[in-house]
Amino acid sequence: MRICFYTDTFLPSVGGAEVVLDNLARQLARRGEAVVVLAPGADDEGDATRGYPVVRYRKPFSKRIAVRQTLPKLLRLHARHRFDVIHCHSAYPPAYVAATLRGWFGTPVVVRPQGSDILPGERIRQHPRLERRLRETLRSVDAVVA
Repeated sequence: MRICFYTDTFLPSVGGAEVVLDNLARQLARRGEAVVVLAPGADDEGDATRGYPVVRYRKPFSKRIAVRQTLPKLLRLHARHRFDVIHCHSAYPPAYVAATLRGWFGTPVVVRPQGSDILPGERIRQHPRLERRLRETLRSVDAVVA
């Protein structure tokens, strides 16, 4: 299976979400799955030693505008790897962006919200347009992992 993990936070930042994604990608790669991680950050962070490729993108400067600026990079990756599934590690903005690709190519999208993107009282939930985007995204994906 060809799996793209798409996240808005990743190593070298260290936290629970980053460690879970790294371990999941490592284990799937060891089992022979074709794994690629699309994550924010600079390209020179020693990604070759992980056992799977990490493609970096520049994080959007705002979660309100220009969040789809990573879509061209996701499209290029999809053209190269032809993902069987895109597994997003955040509902907004990664799953929001991936849902666009799903609409064009039918590639299934799985999302694992991390907490700050779905918890009541968080900044995303307080902005009506972002709240609407989040709800539409969660309704449009193929699976949500809690």
